[in-house]
Amino acid sequence: MPNLPRDLPALPLLAFVFGLLSTGFVFADTPEETVAKAMDPSANPCKDFYRYACGGWINSTPIPSDKSEVVRSFDTAEEDVDNRLYALFQEAANRFPSGAAQQDQIGRFYKSCMDNNGIEERGISKLQPYLSLIDQVSTKDDFLRVAGQLQAIGVNRLFSPIIIPDYRSSQFYTLRLDAGDPGFSDGDIYTRTDATSNALRKLGSAYMAEILVLLGEPSKDAKRHVAQILAIEKVISKYHPEFGHPKGVTSVNSIDELTYISPKMRWENFFSGMGNNAINDLFVSPEFLKALGKILSSTPTDALKAYLRWSLISSYRQYLPSTYFRSISNELIYNTAKLPSWKICTGQTSDLLGEPVGQLLIENDGTKALAPIARTMIGQIKESFQQSLPSISWLDSNSLDATNSKIDFITEQIGYPQIWSTYTNHNFDPTDFLGNVITARRYNFDQEISLYNRQVDRDAWSISAKPQTVNAFYYALKNQIHILGGLLRPPFINAKNPAPINYAAVGYVISHEVMHGFGQGGHYFEDTGNYYNIWTQKSTKAYDSRSQCVTKQYSTYFAAPKVKVNGAETLEENLADVNGLKLAYLTFKSTATNLPNYQIGDQSLTPDQLFFIGYAQNFCAVSHPRVDAYKSSRSWWSYAPARYRAIGPIVNRPEFANAFNCAKGTPMNPVKKCSVL
Repeated sequence: MPNLPRDLPALPLLAFVFGLLSTGFVFADTPEETVAKAMDPSANPCKDFYRYACGGWINSTPIPSDKSEVVRSFDTAEEDVDNRLYALFQEAANRFPSGAAQQDQIGRFYKSCMDNNGIEERGISKLQPYLSLIDQVSTKDDFLRVAGQLQAIGVNRLFSPIIIPDYRSSQFYTLRLDAGDPGFSDGDIYTRTDATSNALRKLGSAYMAEILVLLGEPSKDAKRHVAQILAIEKVISKYHPEFGHPKGVTSVNSIDELTYISPKMRWENFFSGMGNNAINDLFVSPEFLKALGKILSSTPTDALKAYLRWSLISSYRQYLPSTYFRSISNELIYNTAKLPSWKICTGQTSDLLGEPVGQLLIENDGTKALAPIARTMIGQIKESFQQSLPSISWLDSNSLDATNSKIDFITEQIGYPQIWSTYTNHNFDPTDFLGNVITARRYNFDQEISLYNRQVDRDAWSISAKPQTVNAFYYALKNQIHILGGLLRPPFINAKNPAPINYAAVGYVISHEVMHGFGQGGHYFEDTGNYYNIWTQKSTKAYDSRSQCVTKQYSTYFAAPKVKVNGAETLEENLADVNGLKLAYLTFKSTATNLPNYQIGDQSLTPDQLFFIGYAQNFCAVSHPRVDAYKSSRSWWSYAPARYRAIGPIVNRPEFANAFNCAKGTPMNPVKKCSVL
C-alpha cells in the first residue's frame, strides 16, 4: 500500500466496515454468480480467452483515483483485509484501556497514526537524537558507527542485514549483509539515461536537496552533496541483491576477513553501532564491499554526514509531516490521488506491528476455517507432482530421485502461526506516532538480529511473514511454502466454491510456489535448504534450454504500445506460472473426480472449462497504459502484465484447447507450445 498525504475518512465507509467485524466471509453473490459476472460470453475463447474470462469485470471496473491498477483477486482480498483491520483498529483505538493488553497496544499505535495535527506539530523532534549523532561525526570511523546505529532503527540504506539459514548448513542462522536500499525505489535512475530515468533523477535530486536544506544546509552545499550522495547510491543500487540466490556471495569467518576485503572500513564500528559485537561469521558480496569502500573513502566527511541525514529522513519519510514527504514515482508516473488517513494508518499499523495484528485479524475472520482446505491441497499437489516426474523425459534418474526427495521434504506454513509469539508491551503513546514508529522498527530489528547463530526451528513462523498479508512465497533456505492468512479468503478460496475454482485459485497459488522450489534458482537448494544443485549438469542444461522457450514466448508480448515484455527478466515468475498451472490442473484432475457440469450464467460449463476460467480470473485487471509501459521497461520488474500471466500459461496447455475445442493454430492454441516441468 503506497503511503501518501493524509485526509479524513468518509463517514459512510465507517458504517460499512463496522459491519465486517462478524466472523466469516459473507458475499451477496454465489461463487457461480461471481464467475459469471466477470465473464464476457460473447468473446471467442479460442481467439481471446482473457476477454472471454474477464471482459465483464473489466467493463464494470473503473480504476479508483488512488490506484494505478486493480487486479480482481488480489484487490478483492486486500480490500477485505483492510476493511476488517480498519474496523478492528477503530474499535481498539476507541476502547483502550480495555484490559486486553495486545489489543490496547494496537489501538494506541493506530490512534497515534491518525493524529494528523499532532504529527504536523511535533515535526521530526523524535529523530533529533539521531541527527545529533550525525552532527558529531568527524571521521569515517564515526560514520560507520552511526550508520550502524541508524541500521538498528530500520534505516536500511547503506546495508541490509538479513538473518537467514546458513547456505552451507541450514540448521543454523547466520547473517547476510546485502547492499541496502538506495534512496529511490527505482534503481534504474542511477544508471540509465532514457527520458524516464532522467526525469526521475532530476525530480529526485531536487527532493533530496529540499530535505538537506530543511535540515539546515545552505543551498550551495546541498547541491554539491546531492551529487555525492547519488554517487554512493549508484554503487548501492548496482549491487542490490537478486532475492534469494547467493550469486556472487561468499562466507567470511571473522572481522579480519571483512577488513581484508575492504581494508578502509572499520567493521567493528558498524557492528557495535548496530548493537551486536558478536557478529563475525556472515555472507557478503566482496565486489560490493570493495566498490562501497572505494566510494566511501573518496567521499569527504561532510558529504558522508549529508548522506546519513538523507538516509534517515528518506527511510522515515512516510511517517513524517507532509513537508518531508514526496513520492517522485507517483508525481511522474503513477499520478494517484492521496489515500485517506484510515488507509495509510491501517497499512502502517499492520506493517510495523506485524504478528499481533495478524492474530487480531485471524481471531475475527474466517481464515481458521479455510486453512485446512489449503493444507489438504498442499499434500495433494505434492503427490501429483511426484506422480508426474516419470513423464519428464529430460530429468535423468539421479535428478528425478533428488527432485522426488525434495518434494517429500517441502514443509508449509499455512495462514497463521500455530503458536503466537509472546506479547511484548511497548507502551506506545497515543500522542507520539513518530516515537512509536522508532520503537516498533527497533523492536523488529532486534527480534530478527537475535536469531543470529541460533538453531533454525523449521516449525516456527517466519518473523517477516505477516499473517494478514495477501501473499504467498517459497523460501528456498527452508524448502518451505508460506500461504499467508490474508490470501485465505475469497476469491482465492471459499468452502462454497465449486472444486474447479478452488484448484484454479488457491491451488494454482500453491503450485506456483512449489514450482519456485525447482525454478531457475530453486533447484540449487536441496531438501533441507543447503545450497547445492540437486540436478546433474545434464538435467540442468536441459532445463535451461527448455526455459528459453518461455523466454521467447513472453518476449513476443506487448505490455503497452511499443513496449515489449522482458522475457528474460520475468522468466522466473513466468516459469512458476507455466509450470504451476500444469501442476494445479494435474492435481485437480486426480483428486476432484466425477464432477457435474456447472451452470455459469446462461452457459453450462464442464469442470475443465470452469477450471481454466477460474485460473484466468485470478488475473482480471485494469490498469493505466503508462504504468504498464513504465514497469515493463524497468530492469528490476519481474512480472509479466496480468493479461499474459493469464493466457501465457494457458496457451501451453493442450487440455485447455481440448476443453474449448480450439483448432490448432488459433491464437489460444498455437502449434508451438512450451513444456518445462
